[in-house]
Amino acid sequence: MGAKENADLVRRGYAAFSAGDMATLTELFAEDAVWHVPGDGGLAGDKKGETPVSPTSGSFSRARAALCESMFTT
Repeated sequence: MGAKENADLVRRGYAAFSAGDMATLTELFAEDAVWHVPGDGGLAGDKKGETPVSPTSGSFSRARAALCESMFTT
């Protein structure tokens, strides 16, 4: 896959995330995905496999909520 195809996938992912389209976003994760979360909080550590980093998982939902909250608070 070339740079244009990669960029198109990223754009599709951001669009799905912004629209709350979790089905499309889930399709974009590889089965062997690894999500590296720095720090020592509740979300910190390596999340391995499609399910732990899936938009339908609790970790992703909490991360999304925290991101949205940080974007809309002053």
